[in-house]
Amino acid sequence: MARFSTSWNCASNWKGLAKIFHSETDTEVIVAAYHHWGADCVLKFNGMWAFAIWDSQRRELFLSRDRFGIKPLHYLSEPRRFVFASELKSFLHLQDFAARENEEELRRALTTRGESEEATLVQGVKLLRPGHNLLVSTSRTRIWCWWRTLDHLTDIPKPFSDQAERFRELFFDACSLRLRFDVSVATGLSGGMDSSSILCSVSAPQQITRVEANGGRMTFIALTLPPLKEPGRMNANMPKLPSKKLALMPATSR
Repeated sequence: MARFSTSWNCASNWKGLAKIFHSETDTEVIVAAYHHWGADCVLKFNGMWAFAIWDSQRRELFLSRDRFGIKPLHYLSEPRRFVFASELKSFLHLQDFAARENEEELRRALTTRGESEEATLVQGVKLLRPGHNLLVSTSRTRIWCWWRTLDHLTDIPKPFSDQAERFRELFFDACSLRLRFDVSVATGLSGGMDSSSILCSVSAPQQITRVEANGGRMTFIALTLPPLKEPGRMNANMPKLPSKKLALMPATSR
């Protein structure tokens, strides 16, 4: 029986593992990294994640959330059980658990912008904070912060041209990392600057070659709202990739 099992919701990168992998997906890498580096494996990751790893030998459950909390991770800690899920609504189906609203957090959500870093709308259910790890064993539950952005600030070049070039490098690298999957890749195109920039980055010849080498294919999806017509410039500037155009019909009330 395998020592480690994992539950995950992530997209990450890895370096430094002298191991032969059978795919380019995250699951295989995360387990190997945890086996090699332990909890410090998250310092090696580049991406966003929320995952849990069960160590059957040590009888320990390790959970981690990415640096900025892009991926959610909720948990319920009780004397005789520990429950976790990516979505809050999962706890509504939990046996012997009476879901009650957290009035204080509800008041906060209705009167201020944003949500609490730890409390949720359900009493007893908490969020693992961004940049934090959690370890559950038979003897204790431990939570600690593994990432503080202020400890990892980098020097910014003064010339604007150098700043723009540095941003371009980071942006293209971030897009490239998201293509490391052995399945087909799709990107949504709204016509705005963000989605258009992402599409131009991932449609570079070397990026397409990477996806196709892994047995996948890249498709962009353009959404339109009839009876509006697509701007001519969107079609004119569209990269030569397989495309799908989906028409969204506005909901009507009766």
